[in-house]
Amino acid sequence: LGGRRGYARRLSAWIEDYAHPADPATSQLATLIDERLALVIEVARYKWNTGAAIEDPPREQALLASLRERAASMGVPASRVDAFFLAQIEAAKQLQRELFERWKREDREKFPGMADLATSIRPGIDAVTSQMLQTLAKIPAQPARLPLSSTISGISEGAVRTARAPLLQPGT
Repeated sequence: LGGRRGYARRLSAWIEDYAHPADPATSQLATLIDERLALVIEVARYKWNTGAAIEDPPREQALLASLRERAASMGVPASRVDAFFLAQIEAAKQLQRELFERWKREDREKFPGMADLATSIRPGIDAVTSQMLQTLAKIPAQPARLPLSSTISGISEGAVRTARAPLLQPGT
């Protein structure tokens, strides 16, 4: 019986999503969140190979300052930029920690043939981050519908929830 109620709730949510899909900009932002998190997997692999720390507070602060500055000309309030991109940063760290824990349990060796973080991986993340900012400027503070799970394999549901949380809270 409990299974039937669970199924009914999932069916109801699916019907709601089908009847009231996210607007194109919101759907695009959800896709960009997924793409950024997929690139974070590559960051984690690089950091695993090199023993680099997951956290990089100076880089995080510089990124936020740059995004706030660019957002101002788009009419996006700094508070919205901070809420959204702090969530992206936290989701990235969360995903990296989860991967590191798994790789430790598995006694994972270094990954072969890794691209360089500074010259290859980060430029990709920066490009997606720029697209995210442009898209964030196009969507209402409270989007009507937002897909709650990633379509990309290997990205934890927890990291996706963290990344999308600011879009699900009123006033962000």
